[in-house]
Amino acid sequence: ATLWDAATGTQLCELQRHSANLEAAEVFPFGSKVVTGGIDDLAVVWNATSCEPLLELRHADWVTGLAVLERGATVATITSDGGVALWSATTGEQLHLLVQPTPHQHGQLDFGLLPFPLGDRLLTFNVREAIIWDVADGRPLRRLVGLPTGGVHGTAVSETGDVLAVCSGSAVAVLDSRSGNVLYSAAQRSSQGAPPKRCFVAVTFGGLLDPDGLGRGLSWKQLLRPAEIPTRQAGARRR
Repeated sequence: ATLWDAATGTQLCELQRHSANLEAAEVFPFGSKVVTGGIDDLAVVWNATSCEPLLELRHADWVTGLAVLERGATVATITSDGGVALWSATTGEQLHLLVQPTPHQHGQLDFGLLPFPLGDRLLTFNVREAIIWDVADGRPLRRLVGLPTGGVHGTAVSETGDVLAVCSGSAVAVLDSRSGNVLYSAAQRSSQGAPPKRCFVAVTFGGLLDPDGLGRGLSWKQLLRPAEIPTRQAGARRR
């Protein structure tokens, strides 16, 4: 992995500790640290100034996703067998194992995680379920129900963390993240009018881009008041 100065485009250093390809990288708040994860079953926390490794977080399978939480105090990792863990970014101690790994399903299923803006909550999802977790104590706050069938393939969260969009099957569902209530749902369609092979969540400034195939953007405020959303839009075009 290579660190670059975002202002000047200057290469700062090479991060050399992994023995195989990298799958994920995240920057800590204020750019003080970086964490990387790879198929060598390792996540490494780096000092972004000296480019020296600070911690090694060892796993039993490939590290395929990362999130920095609680203002940089905690790192979440997800592995290719579906396991999700929370780690201290100071000591390297594993704090909580949120989702048990399933080694026999290595690389066969979709898994993912999504941090909430304040870093106090984390969404984990796979083909079976989606769960919002409290990061501080590692307890599940809510299992999301009422989602379209077909497994979760994409997610997005509003800037305030109040609204959560989940792409499942060939539809998008928008939920109140605190209550879990489904606020809005819409089936997606391709340009030929058929359901796509895989749904998607596209985020635009302040909301979602074309969640219902009507060629429009819907703000998070609109999605909180679904009864006020027009059912169609003049001149709207399908993709």
